[in-house]
Amino acid sequence: MGKIIINYIQGGKYPILLYDDIVNIAQKCGYKLYLQPLDIYGNYCNGKDNLFLKLRYNFSKIPIFIKTLIQIPRNSKILLMYPHPFGVLIPWFCYLLKIKKCNITFVCVDLDSLRLPNKSHIKEAKNLNAADKLILHTPNMIKACRNINVTTPAELFHLTDYMSNDPAPETNGDEDIRVAFVGNFEKAPFIYKLERLNFKKVKFLLYGSYTKGSGRALITNEQIEYKGRFAPHEVSAVHGDWGLVWDGDSLEDKNENNSFRDYLKINIPSKAMLYIIANMPIIVWKEAGIASFVEANKIGFTITSLYEVEDKIFSLSQIEKETMKKNVRIFANKIRKGEMLTEALKKID
Repeated sequence: MGKIIINYIQGGKYPILLYDDIVNIAQKCGYKLYLQPLDIYGNYCNGKDNLFLKLRYNFSKIPIFIKTLIQIPRNSKILLMYPHPFGVLIPWFCYLLKIKKCNITFVCVDLDSLRLPNKSHIKEAKNLNAADKLILHTPNMIKACRNINVTTPAELFHLTDYMSNDPAPETNGDEDIRVAFVGNFEKAPFIYKLERLNFKKVKFLLYGSYTKGSGRALITNEQIEYKGRFAPHEVSAVHGDWGLVWDGDSLEDKNENNSFRDYLKINIPSKAMLYIIANMPIIVWKEAGIASFVEANKIGFTITSLYEVEDKIFSLSQIEKETMKKNVRIFANKIRKGEMLTEALKKID
């Protein structure tokens, strides 16, 4: 049985190879790459958006759909990234591949119906049940899938790989007082309230896109510094001693109506892996999907409120902090080499 990973290159001014790290890891594990061109919807519709264009865009996928089906040999072991560009066609795609006696595994990067409020659980479950196996982020993500009637057997990533060769800053971890936050500020409006924490020693270093006069004022002072943006794999640009995983509007563990906070309960945000390869232990919301892994492997600590951060940092013994830093470096080495997905792929072989 030959092993194949199917991927797509999106067109436009700057063509993008989807899921680059996953493809590289799979190829090292013996999967042959089948690459097909597939334009993104934004390029296809040239900035317009209506039902007719969406239908025409979906019909434009059919030649690629047919070509891929013809090219894939019988009895192949197939790896697909999910969400998949074929969208509503994916159950049919899998059905026809199974007629050719193929075995199909989805590597699930995101689950849109659990992440976005306007997406259908029924369609998501139909897509996921079309596969023979799933590779998911966390135990909480498996539970969430079962709750929407997904029955496909699943293995776990635990941590997703982040294959950057850029080294971490040598000073990361030296001071024990700098807390880095990297992310989309629209998903994390709590950053506009950080001055309320009134910390005396801990300093927040904020990385992300922010424009003055954009509507909300980002208050900076001696304890809050805006550091700007950086390229996705530019690890050397991210300074700090701890990395914060927190979303939503509140500084506390409130039951707020926030889809981003809810999704944090089941997924592994990419910022967590960035912190690890930048040699920073993680500070994470106690209800987050990654929280139990962080505690079990001693690569950081959990909180129920941002008000706890300063006291928790200074309550740790030097031995506890050194243990966390040592374990973070161990996992940083694994993540940079692609070992997390490699282990999951070995389990499905």
